[in-house]
Amino acid sequence: MTGHRSGEGLFQEFYRDDGLLQGTNYQARWHAVSNQFCIEDYPLILDTRQNEWDCYSLVQAGDKLQWIGLGGELDGQGQILPGNAFGYLSNATGSRPK
Repeated sequence: MTGHRSGEGLFQEFYRDDGLLQGTNYQARWHAVSNQFCIEDYPLILDTRQNEWDCYSLVQAGDKLQWIGLGGELDGQGQILPGNAFGYLSNATGSRPK
């Protein structure tokens, strides 16, 4: 998937069936139920939160997705690409990046 998220900019990610996702220089966990998409908000250098999930409503039209925040605002949008388009996760362990 490739796209843009509010406040974060452009992204390229691969979502594995086991709930692990890989970005350019990060890994996280994700899950989807019905039209709700949730991603683990892993701690950044100055962020002490752990295992918190940010959830969004999903709107899909063909290969296009939109993430809609709890307040109804558009938080991001992306395009689903076939397979592992960026070659991520060849040696992934599921652990957080260091």
